[in-house]
Amino acid sequence: MLSSIAPMRSGLLGGVTVRGVAGSGPLPVALPRTCHFALGRAACTLPPAVMGARDDGDELALWDALQAGALLSTGRFTHAGRCASLQWTYKHRASNSTVAISSTHSVDGARQQTTAPADFEVTAPVSLSSYCHRGCCRAVIRKPSDDTGAFLEIYRQGRPPLTTSLKKVCGELPKGGSCLSGASFSANCDKFAFSADVKPDDRQSFWNDTPAHGNDAGSQPSRGTQYDYKQDWGEGLGLLRTIVVLVDIVDDRLLATVLDKAFNEKFSWGQVVFHPRQPYLLAVGYPQTGRRLGLLHFNTRRSSMFVASLERRDECATCITPADHSATLPRFNHDGSVLVYVTTDDVGFHISCSRLRSLSWADGPVPQSTRTIVDVVRANNTFPGLWPRGFPTRCWLADTSNIVVASQCQIRFALLVIDTRNGSVQELDIPGPFSSADVLDVHGFDILVKLETVGRPPEAFIGRMDPSNVQKVLWTAVSSPPLPFPSPVNHLSIPHCVIDVDGLFDAILVGTIKEDTRLIAFPHGGPHSAFTTTFATSVAFLALQGFALLEINYRGSTGYGQDMLESLPGRCGTQDVEDCMKAVDAVLSRFPSLSKDNVAVMGGSHGGFLTLWLIAKYPDRFRSAVARNPVANVAHMMSTTDIADWCAIECGLAFSPTGVPSAAHYEAMYKCSPISMIERVNTPLLLMLGANDKRVPMSQAVDYYHLLQARGVETRCIIYPGNGHSLTDRVDTESDHWINVLHWLRKL
Repeated sequence: MLSSIAPMRSGLLGGVTVRGVAGSGPLPVALPRTCHFALGRAACTLPPAVMGARDDGDELALWDALQAGALLSTGRFTHAGRCASLQWTYKHRASNSTVAISSTHSVDGARQQTTAPADFEVTAPVSLSSYCHRGCCRAVIRKPSDDTGAFLEIYRQGRPPLTTSLKKVCGELPKGGSCLSGASFSANCDKFAFSADVKPDDRQSFWNDTPAHGNDAGSQPSRGTQYDYKQDWGEGLGLLRTIVVLVDIVDDRLLATVLDKAFNEKFSWGQVVFHPRQPYLLAVGYPQTGRRLGLLHFNTRRSSMFVASLERRDECATCITPADHSATLPRFNHDGSVLVYVTTDDVGFHISCSRLRSLSWADGPVPQSTRTIVDVVRANNTFPGLWPRGFPTRCWLADTSNIVVASQCQIRFALLVIDTRNGSVQELDIPGPFSSADVLDVHGFDILVKLETVGRPPEAFIGRMDPSNVQKVLWTAVSSPPLPFPSPVNHLSIPHCVIDVDGLFDAILVGTIKEDTRLIAFPHGGPHSAFTTTFATSVAFLALQGFALLEINYRGSTGYGQDMLESLPGRCGTQDVEDCMKAVDAVLSRFPSLSKDNVAVMGGSHGGFLTLWLIAKYPDRFRSAVARNPVANVAHMMSTTDIADWCAIECGLAFSPTGVPSAAHYEAMYKCSPISMIERVNTPLLLMLGANDKRVPMSQAVDYYHLLQARGVETRCIIYPGNGHSLTDRVDTESDHWINVLHWLRKL
């Protein structure tokens, strides 16, 4: 049963629909208070935003100011809900580092007030941080250096901290938030479990006589194998095989062991969680068999949930989701009687609409029954299906019936309350002027969330729900960032509106529009992702420099129902390209202040693919272009990427890990590729590449660069060492990259 999702309300602007969201304040998505549209005149009058001057010094200062503001990343209720602990990050270009900040805020539940801390703590970099369910214990894993290895620290209220070395136990930890990461305390805090990469084997040269110290103490040295190829999990992960480490907390000692029999080498493991009342540990396993394809930005890879007995650790874990293609994000209710999790179908695409399921749990590891709570939604209705932004570790309300999650609903992330008994879905109102939300934690009937919009960075709020009617929420701001954005960037407000293009798809127009404002067409990557009304430093930077950015959610984007997503595979290079031009033409025709003769196009990954296609199919429409790690030749990419299946499936072809593509398959992939029309390109192009990119290896764009150079087209190629697909691995890279984008767009 799906009900009570607030409908979209619309207002026409000369044929372009400008939309807001009912129940979320006074048109927070479409029309911020700083934005006024003249209906019927197809014109737009907006007050000036905070603008950076055009000389290099001021633009560098503006970028540094944007980077210096602390952005809210995570948060949690602590001290039985009496406090909110928030984690913030900001980027320090001079030291080339991302700095983490933590702040703790007292919450007066009776008066719903918060007090800002007198100061804040600048924390040392950590690989993992995890709280127990009650918030009285915290685990931290740090790695001071490669020589020392990682250390586990356990902090308990009123007791001395405990520390142990993990150097001989495991390898690297997965990046936080990835499907292979995870950590959990047992209910009484006498055990802690986490996932980590396996300790590297001791592979040696033929001439090395040093004894081996591998995972098996009795193993012989693997001489002559130090250069053997090892599969990993691809872009952004680079892990060989993740294991489950169990730490027993006994008599103020930490005893760490690998559960290699319960959770064996046939899978890589992550998302570990203890049963809240019984001696069982659950983990999600990803099969290790065959060729490993990249996991990052996929929710459709095959996975299963397994449960192991802590009293019989030598027994293999039992699979409890054999009927599901994938099973992730396990979350027990408070008494452990119900387990909810997320699954997707075997559709082949990298992202799909999710299904929420539940298991009834009795006295053992074999669940009583499985049922679907929220099914896949095909059409782009008022509720377009479940597209989770994230499930907090604690998502259950105190009534043990409802969970609170954030899910993409078209161009925004909405707060949803899902009744696990009947499958009803209710959207919570959020305070204006915010339009997108994420759930950080749930305690009782209090929810800790971050709220943001395109022109306003995330802020922390606490929502107190009425137990008799969870739709009624009293919101209180927790605090301002401990390091606010420096002047004049603080209190920035960047106008934006949402454009409905021909009733087919949406686009978000960001920036102050005045006479001869330059438009940047900005399709997203994926292709199955989306632009939402969330804050992005790069978008704010370009908007504050006087550009208008058109973020295009072409058909195939997430958050609009499964049918719209499935409309694109097999039509890449045609449907998505045409949608981008429809969006550009619609906005230019309705906003005459935009310069029609000075339009740029910019995108990364699949957005770079679309950038190259647009300047090939429409060579006279764009003054300049920027492509970041673009797909140029799908046929060539198939043999070099970590997601070979993507190349086939997005071109409408079947993929087989044992098959060899035929000549016809290669021809079809080539025809989908923008390189097939490179002879039409005359638009000046800036290429920006990560030297370590496994997703779209830089050879794609380097080949394209040489071909354009040979044809006399103005082209520049920048390669960033030590960076992967996102070009955000290093602070100096991200900074240099966006300043170069600005210079390229300005000079042409």
